[in-house]
Amino acid sequence: MGIFRDVTEEEINSCYKNQEERLSDECDIYTKNLETGELEHSRSCGLSTISHLAFKLKGYDFFFDINAIQEKDRKDYPKMEEWQINANFYGINIMTDEGWQEYLKHGDHNWLDNIFEFSREYIENLERPLIFRRLLGVYGDHYSLEGWQNLRDTYLEETEYAYNIFLKYSETLGFIDDEFREFEL
Repeated sequence: MGIFRDVTEEEINSCYKNQEERLSDECDIYTKNLETGELEHSRSCGLSTISHLAFKLKGYDFFFDINAIQEKDRKDYPKMEEWQINANFYGINIMTDEGWQEYLKHGDHNWLDNIFEFSREYIENLERPLIFRRLLGVYGDHYSLEGWQNLRDTYLEETEYAYNIFLKYSETLGFIDDEFREFEL
């Protein structure tokens, strides 16, 4: 495992209720061996679980407190190359309050406008809080069925486990009913 750091089997297993869940979250990973030039294959947990491990390690505030996010982003910003600033912040200088506000208008943190509906305890007890956060970005004040469908397609390509959690949270937020409203039954 080691996409971001070395992760133990125990840490990975702690992200699941049972072995069946873990197996449904496995995906194929292909990397190129830089020494031999050959393509190497391995199995790993899905990206949502990698993100969840980071959530467990860094905590709620790192991902859900906008002041902590701003502090982290402003700490990282001076070390970034121009292409990274363009990719992460749309080329905006976030080191000023005006720049930060301009960056927020791009919608990456739309979830902020909807988070108040859910308690911290509720979110921390979800199986994958960061999947829920992504859904909140296209929910409520920023409702977008098309945005939800794009997220759905993303999770459909990840793993069965992540997709099932995405669908569960989508149903909680009313997206499943909305998707079927466009069909006359």
